[in-house]
Amino acid sequence: MAPAAPSDKPGYRFYVLAILILVYMLNFLDRQIIGILAVPLKAEFGLSDTQFGLLGGIAFASVYTTLAIPLAWLADRFSRVWIMTVSLAVWSGFTALCGVA
Repeated sequence: MAPAAPSDKPGYRFYVLAILILVYMLNFLDRQIIGILAVPLKAEFGLSDTQFGLLGGIAFASVYTTLAIPLAWLADRFSRVWIMTVSLAVWSGFTALCGVA
């Protein structure tokens, strides 16, 4: 009998689930921080309510929907672990660039 793959072990599945939940929570917090900092951001950049709404609404939705289909296509054809790793690395890189701005 062949040895069990790491993904067949229950502990590994919970580990992966915990990592994915953590990444999702950080993603959610990352998106909410713009709303939390709305007043200082509007004052800093001189944005009206309409401009700020467009930044948080249409800009986010257009990027999200534009990238969803190509990423789904890639996930169907390549390793999902690789897709998640690259996506997390890109997201982390852009988050770091926000700190530099």
